[in-house]
Amino acid sequence: MTKKRSTYIAIDEAWLRKEYKKGRTMIDIGKELGVSKSTIGLRMKEFGIKTRFAPCGEDNPVWKGGKTIHEDGYIQIRCTTHPRAHQSGYVFEHILVMEEHLGRYITLDEKIHHIDYDKSNNNIGNLALLESRSAHNKIVKSLYNLIPKLLDKCLIYNKKDNKYYEI
Repeated sequence: MTKKRSTYIAIDEAWLRKEYKKGRTMIDIGKELGVSKSTIGLRMKEFGIKTRFAPCGEDNPVWKGGKTIHEDGYIQIRCTTHPRAHQSGYVFEHILVMEEHLGRYITLDEKIHHIDYDKSNNNIGNLALLESRSAHNKIVKSLYNLIPKLLDKCLIYNKKDNKYYEI
């Protein structure tokens, strides 16, 4: 089976330079010519036309307010000055919510537990601050030990002793 080759689209270099210099986007130019943004990008590269960098943050037309969902399901908020910001400048929302509630930064040892296991539910009533990873692991283990009973009964979480209990 042979791969179908696409047809080469000739684009006038002077016209492309002029339109791009006017501030038009590659997407806009591509729509006018009936080609993709990548085709315009390839021609610009061929012609040695330097592309503009996409503006960052609020200046970018696809800006979504600095709120994204991490691959693990946690909500992230853009906060480049925060001490726990990732290289991308984002901090997990549950950390910010807990810190606002406490009036201080949480330490690197402290962990935050989502009581209902919904990583996107960052209401303060759903968050429990734990002093260590091992304390968090104990909570998770207490729930896993109750899973067979969970199918038949309801459970509650006690913030005072950081354990799940059956009702």
